[in-house]
Amino acid sequence: MMKLEYYAAKAAAALILCCAMPGYADVLYMNDGQKQVGVIVASKTNNSQVTIRTTSGEITIPRSKVSRTEAQAPALSYGLLGDEYLKRGDYDKAIEAYGTGLQFDAGNVDLQQKIQQARGGVANQDAATQAALDDKARRVVDQAMQLARGGNFDTAFTTLKSIEPSEVSPVRPAYNKALANLYMLWGQNMMDRQNTTGAAEKFNQVLKMEPENARAKELLIKTFAGDPTKLQDRAEFYLQSTVPDEQLQGAEALFKLQQYEKALPIFAAHMGDSDLNTQYNITQRLEFILDTLHQQYASRGDYRQALAYFSQYMQVKPGADATPYSKYLYMIKRAETDMNSANARLELAMFAEQVGLVPTAVEEYRHVLTMDAQSTGALSALRRFAESDLADARDFMAQNQFVLAVEMAEKVTQQYPMYPDITAQSNQIQAMAKVEAQKIAQNKQAEARALAERGDNYYAQAMQYMAAYVSKETDTNVRVFSPRNEAAKYMGQAIFAWKTAVQMDPSLGSPTTYNLYYKIQDASAKYSTLANRRPPPIPRMNRN
Repeated sequence: MMKLEYYAAKAAAALILCCAMPGYADVLYMNDGQKQVGVIVASKTNNSQVTIRTTSGEITIPRSKVSRTEAQAPALSYGLLGDEYLKRGDYDKAIEAYGTGLQFDAGNVDLQQKIQQARGGVANQDAATQAALDDKARRVVDQAMQLARGGNFDTAFTTLKSIEPSEVSPVRPAYNKALANLYMLWGQNMMDRQNTTGAAEKFNQVLKMEPENARAKELLIKTFAGDPTKLQDRAEFYLQSTVPDEQLQGAEALFKLQQYEKALPIFAAHMGDSDLNTQYNITQRLEFILDTLHQQYASRGDYRQALAYFSQYMQVKPGADATPYSKYLYMIKRAETDMNSANARLELAMFAEQVGLVPTAVEEYRHVLTMDAQSTGALSALRRFAESDLADARDFMAQNQFVLAVEMAEKVTQQYPMYPDITAQSNQIQAMAKVEAQKIAQNKQAEARALAERGDNYYAQAMQYMAAYVSKETDTNVRVFSPRNEAAKYMGQAIFAWKTAVQMDPSLGSPTTYNLYYKIQDASAKYSTLANRRPPPIPRMNRN
């Protein structure tokens, strides 16, 4: 309680006392020369006796022993009572008496001075009491530490808690230090007994009191070592730090816990630090995390979030296959499309073609035709693809790649029967190619290897055009020469040649032979990029 509140309470108590007593005070002069100072209690006073309230309590005196009664002013009477209490060292009651007197005579300087004197006495008493308590607390702290050093941790803890000082006590720093030391000794004892869980709890208590305690931090980390069940504790501990190295150790723990979305912003925030990047494999961690997250969200059907994570993935790994980006854009567009509307479905097919998903676009155009057999847009688009494949069949024929010419011509005939003029030409090419193929036929394995090598040549030509093209604009209605178009053409032919070769001889897909499966995957990614007339923007990575 603050002093102002204290004295206000005392004054209130004095006022209550005043109301309980008569409005005047008396001095009783006795026959033997003594006198009693107090306030006569009228309800107990009669012709035979007088009851007076004094500092010693109520006293009843026969009237025969009283020589005379002298009335005093109330302020003086309570002042005399206060004097008696002051002499006895009963400062609280003295303050009550003086305070009551001041209720009757607020300007009484003598009473004002005496009440201040009494208050000083209270303060001195309080200080003496507090000094005694502090001295006792110091002795108990020393006693508790002796118990702790002797291994009696529970008793030491109970002893310390029994005298917990206030936050403003001068003993509080020593108390806090002793408690931290107790937790430290306790934790070390638990570690010695292989109780790492209990030890970690004690070291955490030390760090709450002394956040910079390096020894407690070191020992706490030891309790995590080699225990996979402590990864969460390890993460929570390190993530409280502002030190980059420790934050990354926390992120590493989250990574092992597969809490990728929590680990991601921490790794991303330190990606630009080359030393930390090398030490913690930050780039590799981010590649794995982002690759995993975009696939996870895609598997749940949340393509917007998958797109967001894949965008970050492309920022970390610029050379990544951009096909998923196009797929996610398509799936988002698809979710917004009325699939029962031929016009809306046609727009979706065109979008798929624009983002480089050619097989998907072809399928969408076919669906449009099932809904509207006369759809000019779908028929025009599919004819464009048919003519492109027919042109490839002619190129294969001109290059004496007769097996490829047969395969491509057969594809045109099967997939585009709605264009009789085109299928007639493809049938003609197929027949001619079969004849020529039979003339120079060798064993199947040798032919497959020849096709694999031809695919390599197509790929090399595509890469030369990729290095040369500048314009990214494509006229979808007229086949005109441009490096981009030529690169896409040769890349598509390379993929077709390799796929045909590996169908003829699957062993060519192995890394120990022609590694065709990898080559097809790599070329498909590049082809998707070439075919995408709306290259995806590479967003800036969010490192917050």
